[in-house]
Amino acid sequence: MFKPIILSFLLIVQIYSIAQKKDLFDETQFKYLKLRNRVFRAPVIDCESWVNGRLTDAFYRRYQELSKNEVGTIITGQMLISDDKEYENMVRINKDQYIEDFKKLTDLVHKNGANIIAQIGPFGKTDITKDKIHELENLFADAVVRAQKAGFDGIEICANHHVLLSQFLSPLFNHREDEYGGNDENRARFVIEIIEKIREKVGKDYIVILKINSEDNDPNGITPNGFLTACKLAEKAGIDMIDVTGMRWKEVKESKVVYFDEGKSLAETLKIPILVTGGVKDVNVANEALNKSNIQYIGISRALLSEPDILVKWKNCENKKSQCVRCMKCYDFDFNKEVQCIINKN
Repeated sequence: MFKPIILSFLLIVQIYSIAQKKDLFDETQFKYLKLRNRVFRAPVIDCESWVNGRLTDAFYRRYQELSKNEVGTIITGQMLISDDKEYENMVRINKDQYIEDFKKLTDLVHKNGANIIAQIGPFGKTDITKDKIHELENLFADAVVRAQKAGFDGIEICANHHVLLSQFLSPLFNHREDEYGGNDENRARFVIEIIEKIREKVGKDYIVILKINSEDNDPNGITPNGFLTACKLAEKAGIDMIDVTGMRWKEVKESKVVYFDEGKSLAETLKIPILVTGGVKDVNVANEALNKSNIQYIGISRALLSEPDILVKWKNCENKKSQCVRCMKCYDFDFNKEVQCIINKN
């Protein structure tokens, strides 16, 4: 008597499970943004893109190519929040006069059906004064205001890959003895104050993402508890999404979601969406990660650098793995030259 009922129930569960299965090419909604797929183009530093305070034609061509080739959301290379002669060819967003060029960029990307997020962050060392910390917090918030005026769909705080904010988060670099060092909460303070300052300037609605190292590939680096503490504090301060990465991805040759475990655990702990970046060269690998966790989005960088149309191939069911072999030659970049895949190098 109960057997048909049980079978019917199991069939309903199976159908529901199939219906709920995630796919890399799902359309989703993230706050006010409609995303045409779950792919975020992870930042690649935009070398040779800035000449005398203007974005170059090569810069626009790069983002035109990405937005026309099925990338759902593009995160730009890191933009500086102040002038820095050491990195004079890096894009910066520290003056209102630059808004016009950035508006041209965002209009171009939006016309092609993609979203665009500005990654923002300073360089420097952890031994700066507290006055300098507060100065940078204000410069950061002002830069976010410019990004909003220029039409960027949101911003990403660059606290990864051992730039300044990443160094503050890690005991490997942060040896301060004041309120910005000494324990996990203090090491996260600079990042949290930046988030709070941004919210003061642009309100709670504008999208703000935090990209953060989950590890430093060094036993003296950020710990799992330090990573989790920073992410919890960031969520409380008003961050909308965590972009999980680290440093060991450089050593991984096979196609895998390098930070799957860290992303899966974080997605079970926080209420905000989790984006995981690093290592994906195969659509099947990405879909497996999405469906074995609460991870919502996948960041892809080098596969797109090697083949800007790789998502078109994947969407058309050409289940081809990326030609990228993760040789990391693209990582040995020169700040005066465009970052290129060695396979495609001009």
